[in-house]
Amino acid sequence: MLGYLAAEYFATGEVPRRTGNDHPMLYPYGLFEASDGEVAIAPSSETMVRRLLEALGRVDLLEQPRFADNAQRMAHREALREILNEVTRRRSVDDWIEHLNAAGVPCGRVQDLRETFDDPQIIDQRMRLTLDQGAAGQIATTGFPVKMREAPAMIQRPAPQLGEHTDEVLTELGFGADECRALRQRGIV
Repeated sequence: MLGYLAAEYFATGEVPRRTGNDHPMLYPYGLFEASDGEVAIAPSSETMVRRLLEALGRVDLLEQPRFADNAQRMAHREALREILNEVTRRRSVDDWIEHLNAAGVPCGRVQDLRETFDDPQIIDQRMRLTLDQGAAGQIATTGFPVKMREAPAMIQRPAPQLGEHTDEVLTELGFGADECRALRQRGIV
């Protein structure tokens, strides 16, 4: 996840500035405002930027020196963001996704956690699990992000209650049953 940022830091010794949801090396690449939410737009090359601006009806921006290439767009990110948001606010997220996909521009919906965990792909990939936590009841947790057929990851047992495995740990460390009781009576464990 730090590929670009780590490379910049290693090359220059300078800590990169924070860019929020924007790509640290490309612009426009990030979240843009639609009439009913945000849409993630990810043009990763000059060809894709041209497609995006054509789809937005603003290819004229490439004729302005401050937006002519990626370096200039990065330097004038805030001005370009406002211009693009003026356009993207005119339509819904669904409209933009359909329109930009048809233009060959990578884009996607920004989901909140409810939408994320209700997404059919997330459900199919078992990225939300329900665990029996004993006295605490059923608890939701995230699933394992890496799925391997030969070595499937799975939760073997619920998270332990406070002190549940103290005697096991102390026994492994060489304490006898009487010593464990004495430590417990003195409030040490």
